[in-house]
Amino acid sequence: MENDIEKYTVQSTKFENILLKHKINAVSLLQIDTEGYDFEIIKLAFAAGMRPNLINYEHCHLLPPTRFKCKKFLDSHGYQFLEVGNDTVAVRKD
Repeated sequence: MENDIEKYTVQSTKFENILLKHKINAVSLLQIDTEGYDFEIIKLAFAAGMRPNLINYEHCHLLPPTRFKCKKFLDSHGYQFLEVGNDTVAVRKD
């Protein structure tokens, strides 16, 4: 199986850097599908100052306690929810 695995080094950057580089002041939609890392991405986006009107994330790979924490976090920031298949759509109440 080791012969089937390829190792790649990829550059990464912080949300803050992307927003500054491209002069983005507001984000309307944040789409996340990171196979179980979705809540971490949401927290990073909020730490960078993002408050999208709509967040669509894949909840099916999140463990139940993490799913709960994610919804609690978003609820505390003024979002309401709709579950559609494997995804959760979080919409800002304002």
